[in-house]
Amino acid sequence: MRLYKDVAAVGILLRNLLPGMLKNQDKTSTRRVVAVFTHQAPSHTINAVALKSAHRALHELVKGAGDELTAHNVTTVLVETPNLQPEQALRWATEVAKSLERLRNDNDFASKNNGQILDVMEFPREREDEKY
Repeated sequence: MRLYKDVAAVGILLRNLLPGMLKNQDKTSTRRVVAVFTHQAPSHTINAVALKSAHRALHELVKGAGDELTAHNVTTVLVETPNLQPEQALRWATEVAKSLERLRNDNDFASKNNGQILDVMEFPREREDEKY
């Protein structure tokens, strides 16, 4: 589901989705991963301003959710979506899927990345100044 720049919609979705996710979780189940994806392709200057504001709000939402949900064995990450050519997009998607699977199965990796921007191998982030 793409919510574009609507950070409030992401918050509402998480607020409605997470209780159901957590209700039926037992101690032997695998970790659940919530990945919030950004899309960095503004079409003009006004969209760029809105995108920067929304992007920062997504960072804060993911960080807060990561802190709150750790006790329930849930890891929350932000996956920054790059603008890629079709051939690169498939490689990127494969790397993201590998990272999400590793978050489910590797406790140290999940702990290190909880509430953070997920680094996707071979696709480094462009903006280091927004890391928290």
